[in-house]
Formats: sequence, C-alpha cells, structure tokens
Amino acid sequence: MHRSAVVAAALLAGACSAALHTDRVKSSTLALSAVEGRALTCRTATTADGSNDAVQWIQADAAGDRDRLDEWCRTVGPAVVVESPVLDAPPPRLEDVAVVSWNVEVGGGDLDALLDHVGIERGRPIVILVQEAYRGGALVPPLAKIASAPGRIAPSPPAGARRSIIETAERRGLSVFYVPSMRNGRDDPPEDRGNAILSSLPLSDLTAIELPFEHQRRVAVAASVRVRDANGHEPALHVVSAHLDVQASWRRGRFLWFGRVRQARALLSAAAELPDPKILGGDFNSWLGDVEPAVREARINFPQTPPADAHVTFPVIGAFGFHLDHLFFRLPEGWNASVSRIDDRWGSDHHPLMASVSTARGELVETGAR
Repeated sequence: MHRSAVVAAALLAGACSAALHTDRVKSSTLALSAVEGRALTCRTATTADGSNDAVQWIQADAAGDRDRLDEWCRTVGPAVVVESPVLDAPPPRLEDVAVVSWNVEVGGGDLDALLDHVGIERGRPIVILVQEAYRGGALVPPLAKIASAPGRIAPSPPAGARRSIIETAERRGLSVFYVPSMRNGRDDPPEDRGNAILSSLPLSDLTAIELPFEHQRRVAVAASVRVRDANGHEPALHVVSAHLDVQASWRRGRFLWFGRVRQARALLSAAAELPDPKILGGDFNSWLGDVEPAVREARINFPQTPPADAHVTFPVIGAFGFHLDHLFFRLPEGWNASVSRIDDRWGSDHHPLMASVSTARGELVETGAR
C-alpha cells in the first residue's frame, strides 16, 4: 500500500457520509473448475510434492464480475497446501494459542521475527492470518502479453532476503494454506500474491472464498485447527484471513467504501456457513476505522468481538495513521477474546494484531453451531 494513495483515499472517504444500499450477496460452492467448464489451474490446490489436495471453493454470486475474475485468475498458480510434520499431537489448550493477523507487504515483513517474538521456539502454538503473502517459482504460470497484472511489490525486509510463504512454512516445519489472488507484477522471476494461513497446528476444512471484483481480484482463505477448552472438549476453531480492496470500481465511488461493503457482505455470507467458534482477521482497508461500514457489519456478524482500542495499524507519519486491520470473533457463551497490537512491524507497513481466546471452567460450551 503506497502512502500517497492511502492519504488520498482517506481524505475522500472522510468527506462523505455513509449510505448502504448494496444487496446481500449469496455464495455458492463450486467444484475445482471454471464457471464455463474450462479448467483453471488457479482454482485447484496442490501439495508440496505436487499431488492434488481437496479445497472447497466458494464464489460470490456476481455474474457481472466473472470475466474479470477469470482473467486475473489465469495469471496465477494453484493454491498450495503444506502440512506440518506434527500431525498426531494432542490439541493445545485454547488459552495457549496465539492468533495473529498481519499484512506482511509481499515479503517485506519478517515472519521469522514474528514467530520468534510470539514464542514458537518455546512451544507456543500459533495461527497467523497472513495478507499479502507471496509465492514464486515454477507453479506461477507464464504471463500472456495482453494479460492484466498489478505492479510488483517487493520491499527488502530488515533481515535481507525476501522469503515466500511456502519457503517459510517448509523451513520452520509449519502448516500453510496459501491461495493467490493476483500476479505480483510482470517481472521475472514470476510471482503471485494473496492470503494465507500459517500455523504450527494441522489445518483442516480448507476453504477459498473468491470475492466480487472491484479494483483487484481478492480471495480469502479459511481453515480450522483443533483446540482444547477448559472443560477438556476439543472443538474445531475456524479462522479466516481476508484482504479487502483499497479502491472500488468507478461505478461504486472509486475511493469510497461501497466496493468494500460489497466484498465484505460476500465474505460474511460465506463465513456464516462455517461452524462456530470462528475468528475473522485481515486488512479491511478501513480508512474510517471502526466506523467504516464494512467493519460495522463484521462486528454485527461477529458479536463477541471486544471493544476496539484506537489501534493505528498502518502508520503514515509518526503516530498518525489508520486502523486498517481487524480481528473479529464469533464465540460460544463463556469464551472471551482479547486483542492487542504488536508494536514492532519487522519491515512491513502494517502492525500485526495478536489475539488470545479463553474459556471459563464449568461453562456449558456448545460448539459447531452456525
């Protein structure tokens, strides 16, 4: 995210009053194929050894966007699933699990530094909802001369070399589910970028949620991890990583929030199909912070979200900046969530947000509801 675009968008957005007229978007589950019967590699998933993996794909009912979504889809490779070598360990205590949401600025943020900060080497289980992850290599297809592609983002992290989300997962022995949204520039070596879930715990219920097209193609990712609550129950905790557009299409006010509302409603509709408990995190590009309409609707759908402090997650000049990143919670009775901002950015233009969730012993916790 470039700061000049940020300031322009924020000033225009802040000058207008909110008015929501977008209809709720329904979602439908698709097989791993294109809408018109043409197999598109970007809507399949592969493992590190090249075999296919099962992923549920959900696309918003946005027929007018289909050609643009397919066009951008053809420029990226398949989703990738890497399984942690630790598959048979007992589920960790819920209160021990750190859930982090972080926009890593396409390799500019040092994920190794975050992992060490949270304490993964001391055995703390972690789930990271990653936005602007990137992947390079042979899985990214050649780019046609006439194909659309956004500019490359490739900042240098403090540690030196950029590391892809796949390389980080394999080197640290972590699970990852990565789904590219778009090409990362036209340059060589070829890269794509998108959302991911990186975890020290095994990932199940893998789901990709392709949002309506506004300015760029956006695909959210969802998965579940098994945890143990205070009563000894072992529910599946569903997590979602999402990134909404910084701009809308011209017909929806370009620098205003109407495009993000449309994407958020499709996202929330798809997330509603996931069983509780669940956590939604990501970069909502909410220039108005908690009063942004997309954020307000997410809070309604995730009613256990704690009151938000005025976190500046995207600093611009000194202490001045914007609250673009959020964590939302839909939890059973007796579960409690807390969220804090990590002060270090480790090379990214965004601060990470970290959450913890706990349950009180003796509460009757009912999980698996929708």
